Amino acid sequence: MTFDEFIWAKGNATLEKMVKDCEWESFTTVDHYLKDLLRQYFYVGGMPEAVLEWVTTEDVLNVRDIQNRILVSYANDILQRYGFSLRICRHRIQGTHIVSIKDSIIQSCD
Repeated sequence: MTFDEFIWAKGNATLEKMVKDCEWESFTTVDHYLKDLLRQYFYVGGMPEAVLEWVTTEDVLNVRDIQNRILVSYANDILQRYGFSLRICRHRIQGTHIVSIKDSIIQSCD
């Protein structure tokens, strides 16, 4: 899920369109709110199940449990398929998550 999709999931279709269309001059009026959403997105990420939990409950612990469960599942799948060590898999997956967040923000304004 991209950042603009996250904004839509949070229930703000108008702001989602502004971000998607890169309406930079309009951001000054919503700067604080947009920064707060970006902070939330950095924490929650784009995993649909984690986003749904955040949008409905805003329960940080449940979101973290969902993220960890998904990441362990990914790591186990990779381990079974390719035979990497679990520690290396987790490190690579977590690094990929950070890069994917950055890339989705950049892509939404290309």
